Amino acid sequence: MYWKTKHLSIGLRNLYVFVTACVLISLYWLLWPPVFLQPVAIVSQQAPNHMMTIHLMKTNIPGVVQAALGTKSLNRESPPSRINNKPREVVTAMICSYEKNIGLAFAQLQHLERQYVTEDVKSRYAVRYEICHVRELSEKTIFWLENEIDNLTIRDLSVDIVHDWNLSDWQHIRQQPHDVQEQVRSEVSFFRGFPCKPLCLSTVSHSNTDHVLLIDDDIVFQQNPFHLFTSEQYQQHGHVFFRDQLNTYQGFIDYLNRTYIPYAITNFFPNGENSSEIESAIKQRQYWLEQIPQIHQTDWVGESATVAMNVKRHADAMQILRDMHRKTRWRRNLYAKMIGDKETFWLSMLLSGKMPYFNPYGLQIVGKLNPTDHIVCCGNAYVGFITQYFAPTYNATPSVFYFNGQVIEEMIRLPFANNDTLDIILPKLQYISQSVPWHQRGVCRSIQQCVAFDYTSIGPTIHTLRTYKTKLTNFRQKNSERKELSLLSNKQSERNEINKLQTTKKHLFGKTNPFLNSKFYFTKEVFVCKQVNKERKYGISQLTAKQL
Repeated sequence: MYWKTKHLSIGLRNLYVFVTACVLISLYWLLWPPVFLQPVAIVSQQAPNHMMTIHLMKTNIPGVVQAALGTKSLNRESPPSRINNKPREVVTAMICSYEKNIGLAFAQLQHLERQYVTEDVKSRYAVRYEICHVRELSEKTIFWLENEIDNLTIRDLSVDIVHDWNLSDWQHIRQQPHDVQEQVRSEVSFFRGFPCKPLCLSTVSHSNTDHVLLIDDDIVFQQNPFHLFTSEQYQQHGHVFFRDQLNTYQGFIDYLNRTYIPYAITNFFPNGENSSEIESAIKQRQYWLEQIPQIHQTDWVGESATVAMNVKRHADAMQILRDMHRKTRWRRNLYAKMIGDKETFWLSMLLSGKMPYFNPYGLQIVGKLNPTDHIVCCGNAYVGFITQYFAPTYNATPSVFYFNGQVIEEMIRLPFANNDTLDIILPKLQYISQSVPWHQRGVCRSIQQCVAFDYTSIGPTIHTLRTYKTKLTNFRQKNSERKELSLLSNKQSERNEINKLQTTKKHLFGKTNPFLNSKFYFTKEVFVCKQVNKERKYGISQLTAKQL
């Protein structure tokens, strides 16, 4: 009896320990769940790259896009970092480029990263970078850029272009397959140029991007461009557009009013909307178009050297911007009525049902004095570039925000060996026009509106941009030298092979065949010698002169 009681107490004690352990483990898992018990969405953020890749590959991404982007592009995006347990907002600075101009694009992004991503900016934003192209950058260039700039994505937009073809496009291709190559070539050709920018903006690859800073590669900032996002205007409207000069072209505004806005609203609205609602939406957009200052004095409204956009707040405008470029006929009609891409940004905002906000300080210039007419001009026969003023608050006095133009591109392109050329260009930048309310016609200003321009204010920035561009130039030169050395090495190997052939012939027959250097016989000789070398394993006497 004692023995049974003793073992029963031991069994109860073990059961108690076991139950207690199970309860503690359950509480631990509830409070601190292990990775494999967390939801899939959390795993995709915290898991290592190979797990993230598996998760992304299971999403509904078309095969052609996965094949073009590759696994590296799919798991490239990382969640925003945190400060004080709050995620920073993500800013993507983006630029369009091609192989010839990629040095300028690299210089601009490198300058943004090192000059303007200050500690204050880092405390507010996680900054990403993006370069868009349309099958125009080589693999070596892409590899070098990705190693030089952190958090950089290089995106080939041809994937998005083909992906946007609708069902009717594919049906046409199936019926007439011989047209595929021509259609692809036409699409790619169209987006190589100005349309690259709106397509790049509307298809930004970082899904967690909050703000986008879209810039040109021929720009020199005089204020920190990231301060746009903290300005009163941007905080209120979620975007900032800059105005162009007053100028007429192809009746663009009349075309918008009469044709494009009615078409766009009718086609962009969801199916099932009644005609009265569509008509009301059309009239609303036409009314807002009329409210843009001086809209009937110009066909040039927006200027797109810099575009700041809250892409999450204006996701509908970004979708419209992308849709505007899907229909070939309508986008070509739109681009035929305007200069470049610059009107598409504010137009997409208008079509989305929001009034576009334009910086109230009109486009100004830096240029040279025409002593005959007492005016300062830039462009054409005059050396100069455009200027934009900006103030971070509504009541502040504006100051120069950026310079932009062909002359800046030419100065950045100059190698350091041509500093004498730069010394000739800079002194020609004599005057800068001051900001006035609203907008002015053309690129000439009265001398009374202008003050002397201190060209040394942009000299250091130009020098820095040239330095960054030279890094890429040197990389290309080294690659070119390696190619030349490789070609020379190959040619030397060929000569050595010929010498070996001649030596072999002399060794075998005591003389050199007179036809050895001819192209026909050389081809044959290489084959024969390979046979000779092969037969040497079994004894050269087996080959006869006739066989050779």
